[in-house]
Amino acid sequence: RHAAGGAMGNTCGCETRVLVGQGQELEVKEKAPRSPMLELEEKRAPLKLQDNALVADAAEPSPANTSAAEDNALDADAAEPSPASTSAAEVLSSPEGSPTASPEGFQARMFDGLVGSGLVPMPVPGKLARHPSSERVTLDEYAARHDDEFKRILALEQPDGWEFKREEQDVRVFTKHVRGVPHMYFKAVTEVHVERGLAHLLSVLLNPEGRTEWDDMCESGRTVQYFPPFYKVSHFRMRSPFAAISPRELVLEGRFRFEEDGGLIISIRSIEHVEVPECSEYVRAKISEGGYIIRPKAESSHVFTITWTGCVDPSGWLPTRITNLAASKQGMTLAKVKSFL
Repeated sequence: RHAAGGAMGNTCGCETRVLVGQGQELEVKEKAPRSPMLELEEKRAPLKLQDNALVADAAEPSPANTSAAEDNALDADAAEPSPASTSAAEVLSSPEGSPTASPEGFQARMFDGLVGSGLVPMPVPGKLARHPSSERVTLDEYAARHDDEFKRILALEQPDGWEFKREEQDVRVFTKHVRGVPHMYFKAVTEVHVERGLAHLLSVLLNPEGRTEWDDMCESGRTVQYFPPFYKVSHFRMRSPFAAISPRELVLEGRFRFEEDGGLIISIRSIEHVEVPECSEYVRAKISEGGYIIRPKAESSHVFTITWTGCVDPSGWLPTRITNLAASKQGMTLAKVKSFL
């Protein structure tokens, strides 16, 4: 959910419409600058890129809609270039919409590549004050501040301690116990083919409002707050698989970090939020830690290995046997995503 209630590869120069989170749909006609993500794709399968420009049609055009870098292929006789050329990550970094300093880090360039591939982040301010850690910083600085959080997710990707449970619909499911943690961890791994690339994959995974389209256990999903490219808060209500068990709800905060191989880590954890008070009809479940690890396959720019892992506390009065059974089934949401894509 987010956000991570937050879903990247159209390189043909054609028109793309993508809606992420809540907000107005934007029409994007663009030719992305050469990003590290495109360079990774070219190493696997050389592509001939065409020059085009980013045009964002909105009710009130703003300098915040400028491209990530100046077009080096401008004709010598062209009009004088604009003095303000900013990246998408740079523009979104400031609470006032004004650029921050030093936007040209690895994280910012990769994010610009996603925007250039068709991902359109739609901010949702909400009522709660924005996290100070996301104000007036670059995306690279923000990712560094949450390095420990991302390292914990990467540690769950390793094979140590995991017990194989089953394989179903090409999804391999594992579980393990961690000392001092009462609830079982789960991990699910699969490969997906996404013809429209990473941008499209993230537009599905990170769109809470769209989860009901592919997850039959999801009753509703909504974006509570979204401050791209930093973090998203989402609220989900899930149906109960059994009549005797109350339905659950979750309030999740998600953030991401790009990896050098072109992959992405999405960290997800439960939080309390003033805009989402507990409801007596639902039990508030919690994810203590977890998330997605998405890695591109070396031989293809459209095939990705996805790992979905974490630890869920279903809360309420449930026997340990039931909670452990639920842990092994958590990973099968990947099968639903795969079928939808």
